[in-house]
Amino acid sequence: MKKWAVAALVFICSCSSFIKDEQIEGFKAYESAQYTMKQDAGREEAPLKKGEIVKLIIQTGGDFIKVYAYPVSVDYLKAERVLILFLFEDDFKDKAFDRQYFEERLNQLAEERKR
Repeated sequence: MKKWAVAALVFICSCSSFIKDEQIEGFKAYESAQYTMKQDAGREEAPLKKGEIVKLIIQTGGDFIKVYAYPVSVDYLKAERVLILFLFEDDFKDKAFDRQYFEERLNQLAEERKR
């Protein structure tokens, strides 16, 4: 086998997401809850206002987490989602996902509603 092929194989195998699969499963709880916006967010065309009730959508990638919000009054499929939080692995200590840090950052923007 060629040296470059071995090097590529080692590189591919060593790449891993900073968020583990079991942690990603935990994001479903955030998406099933409702939140109250603590501050305005979004563009002028599609703003979320402070005090508005929203739901969240969380997307993860190999090195990032994106949190989108949309009003609960709008159907999920028709809602214009607003990016309210975008974190990279570099934002986390030791480039490892930390749920407490994630929640602190999220709670600066939106607070979970008590039912």
